Amino acid sequence: MSVGSKWFKFDFHNHTTASDDYQDSSVSDRNWLLSYMRQGVDAVIISDHNTAARVDSLKSELLAMQRDFSTGELTDYKPLVIFPGVELTATGDVHILAIFDQDSTTIDIERLIGQCNGGESIDRHARNHELVLQNTVVQIIGNIKRNPHAISILAHIDSRKGILETTNQTELEAAFNAKPDAV
Repeated sequence: MSVGSKWFKFDFHNHTTASDDYQDSSVSDRNWLLSYMRQGVDAVIISDHNTAARVDSLKSELLAMQRDFSTGELTDYKPLVIFPGVELTATGDVHILAIFDQDSTTIDIERLIGQCNGGESIDRHARNHELVLQNTVVQIIGNIKRNPHAISILAHIDSRKGILETTNQTELEAAFNAKPDAV
């Protein structure tokens, strides 16, 4: 019988090469995953800026790595759980994380991004870390809450692009009254 707590190393806010501001765009999916495995991370949330472009390829690469490990071809492998997600930019330049269950795909997340842009198409030629969606913080939280496979987190609330940078008290109160799942 196990007594006590079991601790997991979980990284909640991670960008991939799909985010335009990622420092090294040449990093392969395998090397991105291996960097977390080598650090002993147990679970990671993919949270690129306003895109889910790398979600499916990272999930596929993780499966390939599991196969390579089982045949002895990959010694650095360590089990890793991927949670697909996205960092959404609301009007006012406030960031909100949408975190999905493990079975969610690029399509699920891109559908949410479209909803958070008022159903309007998104200019995929624009730099995604500079893109501001057409919905407010409250509307984005509402869109996330309507998805039974996602939760909302107000990202880096007390720093740049966080909700506490908002100077409008009414907007700030409305954001918390929308009941995000976490901050």
